[in-house]
Amino acid sequence: MRMIGKLPTEIVALLLLTSCSDGALPRSQGVASLHFEKSLSGTATTICPLLDHQMNSPISPLGMPLVTGSASFDDAVDGQATNYVKCRVAPELDKYRVTGEVITTGLGADGSEVTTDVSVQVLIGENDTQLEGTLHASDDKTGIAPYVSDACLFTVLPSADAPALGIGPGHVWAQVSCAQIDDMRNFRGDECAIQGFIKFDACGQ
Repeated sequence: MRMIGKLPTEIVALLLLTSCSDGALPRSQGVASLHFEKSLSGTATTICPLLDHQMNSPISPLGMPLVTGSASFDDAVDGQATNYVKCRVAPELDKYRVTGEVITTGLGADGSEVTTDVSVQVLIGENDTQLEGTLHASDDKTGIAPYVSDACLFTVLPSADAPALGIGPGHVWAQVSCAQIDDMRNFRGDECAIQGFIKFDACGQ
């Protein structure tokens, strides 16, 4: 092993390569907007405790959606402020295995502190619509028990109403709908439906 000064040439080469790199990888980003609605799959007496509730992560002080099918207004960046964003969008045969979670804390419409946690899991391809996956969602309105469903439907195929939808290595922008979702401590048979969008970028592959 040839030496340059006191350092082996292999170590010098590694140091030069590191100094010429582009620096740290971009941090994962995520945003989710979910609207709770009345479930049409329940009985006449079924109620949605979160009827008309708009859940956003990051927190939206005015309660407006932060991501739609055509625009994204405020993505949470992992490690900034109190944001936690972890995601993976990895090729698997002709589809992508998607896992993502975005946890953010901010001030709600009434000025109180709110923490929102939204996570998704789905196996979906570039032109797929309404493929079944899992959604977990919680904030100050849901209490300590998240609303969960493993029968939510995810769509990434762009349309006239949602032209920004799509998926690729490390990126997903999807519409999500849940006909029936309830919290994990539901003893009364209450349930809601959900319509919304999620987006993750700079994810692992």
